[in-house]
Amino acid sequence: MTLHNHSNAVCLCPLDGIIEKIGKKWTLLLVNEIENHGSLRYNDLLEELKGISPSTLASMLKELQEEDIISREPFNEIPP
Repeated sequence: MTLHNHSNAVCLCPLDGIIEKIGKKWTLLLVNEIENHGSLRYNDLLEELKGISPSTLASMLKELQEEDIISREPFNEIPP
C-alpha cells in the first residue's frame, strides 16, 4: 500500500471549520470556563482567564457567538 498526499483534497469532515476556531490560544480555555460554570459574565471571564486582554476576550466571544458555539444573554440591569 502507498499513502498518497493529496494537497488539494477536500475535507468533508464536520470539524473542518471548528478546528480552525478552537486552535487559537485562548479558545479552549474560554469554552472550558464557560462550560465549568454554566455561564459567566464578561468581567468574571477576565478574572478566570488570567493574562487575556479585554479586546482579545471580546473578539473571541464574538467569533464563538457567530459560530453558534456559545450564546450571549443580555441582562437588563442598572448599572449594566
